[in-house]
Amino acid sequence: MIHIFRRSIKARFIIITVSIVMTVVVVLTCVTAWTSARLLKEESERQLSQSLSQSLEMLSGFMNAREVSLEIWSSNPLVDAVFGDPALAMVFVPSLREYFSKIREKEPWISNIFLIQQDAVVYDDSDAFEFSEGSDGSSEGTKRLISLPDKGIVVVNLNQFNRKLNKNVILIKRNIVKKGTAENGNFIVLILDPEIMNSRLFGNIRIGNRGFISIAAESLSGDIAIAKSGQSGIEEECFSEIREQWKRFSDIPDHCGSIILRKQIIPDYPLAVIGLASLDDIREPVSYLVFLSVIFSLLASSFGIWSAVFFSGKLISPIFKLIHTIGLISKGDMTQRVDVDRQDEIGTLATAFNEMTERLQANHLALQETEKKYRSIFENAVEGIFQSEPDGRIIRANPAFARIMGYESPDSLILSHAGITDRSYLNPEHRGEIRRIIDREGRIMGFETQLFRKDNSTIWVSVSARSVSDIDGNVLYFEGSITDITEHKEKEKAEIAREIAEAANKKIMESIHYAKMIQRSLLTDPDEIRTYLPDSFFIWEPRDIVGGDIFFTEKLGDGFIIAVVDCTGHGVHDRFIGSEKNYPGRRLP
Repeated sequence: MIHIFRRSIKARFIIITVSIVMTVVVVLTCVTAWTSARLLKEESERQLSQSLSQSLEMLSGFMNAREVSLEIWSSNPLVDAVFGDPALAMVFVPSLREYFSKIREKEPWISNIFLIQQDAVVYDDSDAFEFSEGSDGSSEGTKRLISLPDKGIVVVNLNQFNRKLNKNVILIKRNIVKKGTAENGNFIVLILDPEIMNSRLFGNIRIGNRGFISIAAESLSGDIAIAKSGQSGIEEECFSEIREQWKRFSDIPDHCGSIILRKQIIPDYPLAVIGLASLDDIREPVSYLVFLSVIFSLLASSFGIWSAVFFSGKLISPIFKLIHTIGLISKGDMTQRVDVDRQDEIGTLATAFNEMTERLQANHLALQETEKKYRSIFENAVEGIFQSEPDGRIIRANPAFARIMGYESPDSLILSHAGITDRSYLNPEHRGEIRRIIDREGRIMGFETQLFRKDNSTIWVSVSARSVSDIDGNVLYFEGSITDITEHKEKEKAEIAREIAEAANKKIMESIHYAKMIQRSLLTDPDEIRTYLPDSFFIWEPRDIVGGDIFFTEKLGDGFIIAVVDCTGHGVHDRFIGSEKNYPGRRLP
């Protein structure tokens, strides 16, 4: 900063002018802010006090109205009927429930209504309230409810009646009035929800923009319960935190952090209203006023500063544009250009820069297109393409390689830390042989071997690979491809088996045809038989090339012998065999 101040007249002029203007602005703003804050605080205190008084009167009138309503309900004929004959009481319960239901629609703050006769609850408006039982089996919760005073109002926690509940409520208990006389032991109990009361009575009251009114109630145990305001914001959060620390009305402070607190207690009731105002309602107008003061002060003095900055800025703004554009291009936005409409040296510099950027963009697009093309080739290649470390661990592979090795994707293959190690080969010596060939020749082409897949099945592959080394000759990694030739190998194996079978079959057929020639040469000519038996006929048809049956004749004196031989035990007619059996040694003339 000192270096710039000493070497730049423009910088010195701007800094001095800004300093004078800012000093005047700060002084005027401080005076205005102090005066405004004092006035706004007085107005906030007045509004808080006024709202608190009105709220106190509203809550007092509300509670008086509830007591009057309870007096009216206690003398209602339906209530009287419920306290009458127990056999008839249940007949009037639905009508009474409908009566109270209409009241509750208009008064949503009513939590429950009980009718107590002697030591038992004979009517529960919710029909679902469960009173806790004591160790002796009696209704401990009902006893506590009956023991509460029947004058004024009390604040209790529902856990006194039901240990499962934990909520502070306002309770009003009155004797049932019959013919103008209060009946001992018969009561009507009204339970009010202070949260809903607070929401309905004071939910729309605002003290400033953030302030609100909340009901506080002192319970029989001496603790105080404060209803939630239902508002949102930092004031409600702060109020919720500090109210947990108050045990008595006297514990409520006048200030706490950024909020102002005031309270007023309702005479003859364990109730109070608490008013909260936010100092932010003062700070915001003051801040806005300060802002306006600064704006108007700056507007009044900014023309001189603008004049000094404007003309100097006209000279150096193109350089700032150039620096900004360079920054965007360095982040990868090659579409940026310097828009400078000047004919001087800066304009020449901008034109040269734009031309250079266009060439860079063209090269970048060409590089992206090339990368996209080779990426498509890599991803869609039929051959499995891979890169592996010298120890065999796969560091990169395409989908075809993963598929050949039995993996769902290249990522699953890489994450499994599987590789092409000695255990990957059916013949572990092949890996060392491949490495030796690569070390000797720099690459290997079409080496056929068998590998284990993920499921331990084997496949035939053709491996082509080369090593990639650094400038010192140290192997960095291997890259190459494998082709699944299992099907080719199976076909090759089948072809060899077929050729062997054909050769064997040829030898067998040659032997069979030779046997046929021998058999034919041994058989008697049928014409010769007809010289002995002119009226005879002869049929001899082998099932295959060589027959299983043979025959021959022999001339003996004035007779001859005909022999039919069944080499396999089949093919001779049963009657012929039978006649030979019946007439053994008979000579045929």
